[in-house]
Amino acid sequence: MEPRPSVALIDNAEARRDLLSGLLAGAGHEITVNGPHGIAAISALAKAAVRLVFVSFEEPLPRAIQTVEEVASAAPDAVIVGFADEADTHAYRKAIAAGAKYLIDTPVSESEMRAVIDAVLPAAPHTPLRDSGSVVVVAGQKGGIGKTTISVNLASSLAHENRGSVLLIDLDPDFGDAGILMDLNTNISTSRASRDQAEFEFETFKRNLSMHDSGVFLLGAPQSFAERLPAAPADIESLIAFASRAFDYVLIDTPCVLNDTVMAALNIADVTLVTTTLEFASLRNTTLMLREMEHEGVSPTRTVVVANHIDPVAGFSTGDAAEILERESIWEVPYDRSMPRSTQLGAPLTVSHPKSAASKSLRALASRLGHDPAQIDRRIAVRGVSLAPPDVRLRLASIVRRDDEASIPTPAPPEEAVYVFSAGKRATAYHLEACAVGRRLAGSSTAPRAALPGNLRPCRICLGDSAAA
Repeated sequence: MEPRPSVALIDNAEARRDLLSGLLAGAGHEITVNGPHGIAAISALAKAAVRLVFVSFEEPLPRAIQTVEEVASAAPDAVIVGFADEADTHAYRKAIAAGAKYLIDTPVSESEMRAVIDAVLPAAPHTPLRDSGSVVVVAGQKGGIGKTTISVNLASSLAHENRGSVLLIDLDPDFGDAGILMDLNTNISTSRASRDQAEFEFETFKRNLSMHDSGVFLLGAPQSFAERLPAAPADIESLIAFASRAFDYVLIDTPCVLNDTVMAALNIADVTLVTTTLEFASLRNTTLMLREMEHEGVSPTRTVVVANHIDPVAGFSTGDAAEILERESIWEVPYDRSMPRSTQLGAPLTVSHPKSAASKSLRALASRLGHDPAQIDRRIAVRGVSLAPPDVRLRLASIVRRDDEASIPTPAPPEEAVYVFSAGKRATAYHLEACAVGRRLAGSSTAPRAALPGNLRPCRICLGDSAAA
């Protein structure tokens, strides 16, 4: 068993600090730094090798915010957990903005402390999935959600920042747009390459590709009716496998269907980025797509939901989307008014405007590709207020649940309930044992109601809006 990591504890309340020190020691952790807010604690933290820092986050908030910012600077690799006797939404947002990963209620028992640490502690360091290149599929359930834009910008970011050789494959059989967004003409189509792949040597294959100024190679969609010939799923799989041995990254932009060709790509993918917008129809269709993918054998642990803001004001919040899609966290690409113009000019935003809001998000996501999807930091723990009106949220939830043939069972009475909470998904909520979210949490733990971790909030999927945090 790996040794438990050392932790730091920063709190002005001496009595509470003593209590938490005892709880941490009882949970088997070594306390390397233990003291009040101030320069002494930050200086000690800068010299200590800690993976977890507990910081009290209560009034006065400006002092707490300053401490979290200084901790983030002194220990950039550590997970910062703010705690308060009564954590509220306002303080939560301030803590996250300052650099904390979580804001929790102060643990009051050893079992709660163990549950908190197990829930928030990151797993082992990132490791590549395999020796050959990483295969990343960008999928989506409808047109107009920015799927191709995300594919092009991720590929351009990887190549431009010299993270390895990159091939972008446009899997659309009907005049796909990847070439347009990169201002490239394609020399050979994906369908033709998949049929001829057995005859290729790598250098022959590479000479037939188009190359963008960023360094991305493109295997584009058909640009004439003569090229619009169907490719067998087995040929697509062989082509992707061949490409992954020749390139460090193979990104695949898929059409907005879930046919045999797309399934062939999903079957060989290391990670699938399921793209959606925060609008009614998009969320509903994304739910159906995720269910169908799981039914076809695509593991949810190999998927990351990407919420792409194509409008300045979304119809739903990310928290709303997480509940509907049964996800604890979602990667957000913020709205960026520069994005539409960059697509019209054929100039990927991550290269032309690397410091814009959307570019920063996509570049951060690109830097995490090639590692285990379970280790990809989704950047946002989904929690907080709702954006859509209650009646709209209720209608979407009812449609989604009506579409789901295996609807969520009726919860047991509270006094008989057994709850589940994730030990490895950075959970912010607990679930009834029958909840669809809870069923999908890898390595989940169970606890009776009396032993429920105090830092977690009830899940709105299984308990309803009245019990939401």
